[in-house]
Amino acid sequence: SFYDQLLIQTRLVDTNITEFVQITNLSKLGEFVTRVAGTAGARVTIVDLKGNVLADSAYDYREMENHRMRPEIQDALLGRESFSHRYSSTLGQDLIYVAYPLKIDNQIVGAVRVARDQKELNELILRLRTLIIGGIGLAAIIPIFLGVLAMNRITKPILELKRTATAISGGDLSVRVSYFGRDELADLGLAFNSMAQRLSNSFEQLGNEKHKLQVILQNLVDGILVID
Repeated sequence: SFYDQLLIQTRLVDTNITEFVQITNLSKLGEFVTRVAGTAGARVTIVDLKGNVLADSAYDYREMENHRMRPEIQDALLGRESFSHRYSSTLGQDLIYVAYPLKIDNQIVGAVRVARDQKELNELILRLRTLIIGGIGLAAIIPIFLGVLAMNRITKPILELKRTATAISGGDLSVRVSYFGRDELADLGLAFNSMAQRLSNSFEQLGNEKHKLQVILQNLVDGILVID
């Protein structure tokens, strides 16, 4: 999370300070803090046990007031990692602070504090909300899309059967159902095609018989009377 990332950065600063920089060498300490802050993209502050600022990456430490009463600094000087969120009068913006005890030979000699702009967290939250809303929207769209496909799959053969039945009832016996699958509708479609074929054969046979009868009648010289 955002806070975990800040805490990791703070611990890394603490480790690097105790390994490479003498806390009493304020010049090197200031250079180190500025370099680390540029890499981390955050504001880094170092204070001693009395709360005096020894180095700050965003402001001249000599002009900064004592930080002993800052809540995150108080917790860090007592050996606890701490989070805080408040308005920075020094920089004039809302910041999120993470403080960690600065130790040398297992003795607390001060505190390391890393701060990030609240806007970064707001942007992260906005991205998360966008992802969540997008995920919910996608989760809602997919079932609708699948439902439309399923409905299409059901209605298409029904409409095809209706078209075929209408054409047959109108006397067009050449139409056939073009939809085939493996369900009951497919069986019904095959039955329609079979019925249409049988009707077509029957009408063709009747037509042939009628034609034969007409030929016979046309060639008779005697009169024919048909009664019921």
